[in-house]
Amino acid sequence: MVGRQCVGKKVSKEFPDKSRCIVPTIVQLELSKWLVHEVCEEQAELHREHKLAIADAIVYATARAF
Repeated sequence: MVGRQCVGKKVSKEFPDKSRCIVPTIVQLELSKWLVHEVCEEQAELHREHKLAIADAIVYATARAF
């Protein structure tokens, strides 16, 4: 994970400020699905097990963690 953070910091300098970025909703959905799959398998499991929308699974998993 440390390697990814270093790469992220280097690459982030190449992107414009967030307020200047336009990201289509479908791209946001696909990125969130990938993130759930790659970063937190628990959220993906909750998504499948409870048939939750991706955002709901993230909120539910976060609430369970606290």
